[in-house]
Amino acid sequence: MESYTKNGLLLILIGLIINMIAIFIFGVYQFFEPVENIYDFSRFIVLGIIGGIGGVLSFVGGILFLIGRKEFGKKHQQFVIYAIICIVIGLVISMPISIASTFILRMFAENGGFSGFSSAVMITPSIISAITGGLAYIFALYELEDDTGRKILYFAFVISIIISVIIAFSSLSAIEEIIDVADEITSPEDISMLSSSMSTLTQYSIFAAIISLLWAIAVYIPYKRINDGELVPKSVDIFEKSSSIQERMCPNCNKGIPTDANICPYCGKQFENYL
Repeated sequence: MESYTKNGLLLILIGLIINMIAIFIFGVYQFFEPVENIYDFSRFIVLGIIGGIGGVLSFVGGILFLIGRKEFGKKHQQFVIYAIICIVIGLVISMPISIASTFILRMFAENGGFSGFSSAVMITPSIISAITGGLAYIFALYELEDDTGRKILYFAFVISIIISVIIAFSSLSAIEEIIDVADEITSPEDISMLSSSMSTLTQYSIFAAIISLLWAIAVYIPYKRINDGELVPKSVDIFEKSSSIQERMCPNCNKGIPTDANICPYCGKQFENYL
């Protein structure tokens, strides 16, 4: 039986890995070959395209995961809805703050530089996104994880918040320079300074690869459990209003087994069942 949850997890995993590799390579490259002129900004376009591919794969995987929310019981289904709510809350709160922060930071840059208030405005969207995004992963994956997986979920959640704050604070000076220079580009030296500031800013992104790695590990564990037959989804017709449990097949020996069994009577395979 094909599992929407399993396929969704696989696409999310591939998307996270693509983003992780792209961010890491780009960050390392910036340390050894920083941007020196305006023509070097083509690498930002390449990174955006690669990141976009990873993002699209993760988005499609998320849709499949949402479609398959009924495959692993009512509690998992409820937690997936909670995950969607967390994502929506994060977007609703962080996007307006991000837009407003652009004007606020420009105002402070024009009046003597950043202050404690402007710094707080700068890091707030990162913290909100890290918290809501982390909670979304925890809710979506919690019922599918084993004990190790749940520990990794919590660890990834804490580390993602810490790294997001570090990146935000470390980027403040570079952002201030970019705002100062961008409005008054009158010479090649100004372009060189702007390029240098952009290069410094992107170097910090290498730490974001750690976040993608931790979430990729957290996603891989439930994918492997489903793929190995340790977690067995129930058969549900997602596109009909009524659903029915069909005959279950052992993922190890492919023989019909009772719908409430968590040990195959033929081969002894153990697995969790969700009815």
